[in-house]
Amino acid sequence: RPAHAVEVVGRTVAITTPDGEADCHFVHPATGAAPAVLVWPDILGLRPAFRTMGRRLAESGYAVLTINPYYRSEPSPVVQPGASFRDPETRERVMPLARSLSAETVETDARAFVAWLDAQDAVDTSRPIGTTGYCMGGPMVLRTAATLPERVRAGATFHGSRMVTDGADSPHNLIGQLRGRYLLAIAENDDERQREAKG
Repeated sequence: RPAHAVEVVGRTVAITTPDGEADCHFVHPATGAAPAVLVWPDILGLRPAFRTMGRRLAESGYAVLTINPYYRSEPSPVVQPGASFRDPETRERVMPLARSLSAETVETDARAFVAWLDAQDAVDTSRPIGTTGYCMGGPMVLRTAATLPERVRAGATFHGSRMVTDGADSPHNLIGQLRGRYLLAIAENDDERQREAKG
């Protein structure tokens, strides 16, 4: 638990989007209203590890929604506990799911998830929303913040994948549309394949 952790409550929630019902995990301080954080998981999706991460954020005083990005295809979790992306069978399982997502699905989902958060008593709507993303979720942070720049004012990506592409819709092209503060964290060797992208 983080230092000075607050008591939290969490539950699985179903959020209506234009494409269906998204199963997500919502956890927040047991009393009062808190600033919201939207968490985009990595390619293995919503699973116990990300529920734990959401809980730790909530214990620091945030209302945290961790989403299942694959809800259009199936509910979470989509992999077994302990699954690793290094395992060929796991890659074969999740790659088609990841390819089913697009800039448009992320933007649509971001609007639905933020609207849902803003309707919750546990969320302090006078405070900006933050968002985090891990690997596959990294570009989703930028798309969320660019889609809702007046509401989303903070974000962090951790070893984000495909942050810079040759496409016109490359996530890095959205940086000028962001408001607030952002951290794009990469490991020492994350730029081995695209050394020019970090500049």
